[in-house]
Amino acid sequence: MTTLSEALAPRSDQLNSDDLIPGPRVLKITGGRIARDGRQTKIILSYEGDAGKPFKPCKTMGRAMVLVWGLTDEGFEEQVKGKSIRVYRDPEVTFGDQGQVGGIRISHMSHIDKPTQAKLTVSQGKKAVFVFHPLLTEQPTPADFTLTHARLAIAKADSLPDLERVWKQRSMAPYRDELKEALDARKAELTPNDGTLSETNPTAAEGRPDSERGEQQFNDDGTPFLG
Repeated sequence: MTTLSEALAPRSDQLNSDDLIPGPRVLKITGGRIARDGRQTKIILSYEGDAGKPFKPCKTMGRAMVLVWGLTDEGFEEQVKGKSIRVYRDPEVTFGDQGQVGGIRISHMSHIDKPTQAKLTVSQGKKAVFVFHPLLTEQPTPADFTLTHARLAIAKADSLPDLERVWKQRSMAPYRDELKEALDARKAELTPNDGTLSETNPTAAEGRPDSERGEQQFNDDGTPFLG
């Protein structure tokens, strides 16, 4: 069956931001290499269902993966194989004198157990703080739902209504006493205040056009994915 993504897919030899107009995607990496691509040396990642269009992360996102996953030259392909990332289109990414052209950003990464920050260069002389959230590739059954999963569920709520919905789930009940501090902290993050950066007011921070936004992970049916 043809899909909206197929109908809108641009003609290209790589995944680009317009491929993500219909929505974010999770890429399970099947291989990777570092190679010359035109005049530049790039990270080139193949992934499940790539249809011959590998993901070639920009330098900023490439640096993020190196820092967060601790990637090295030696054994690079084996280091990235089997890992997953959640990518989305950020329409505010700029490119040279072309202004805002859009670009691919990473919001979630597998093989990390808590949100991870990285201060990265986004343009000459300019840096921004990026936050990468844990990407759980398998949803635990109720019996496997642990305090760690509960903390991640709170961290991934992207609005106050989502946070309330997460908190009321039965699987959270055994951990509510231990999670009150995490709940209050996330509630404060999701509450806009005087122009400070929050997930409900992402455009308030200085340098926002080039900065990252963490995103909530969703199931295929649109409901929040709670790990």
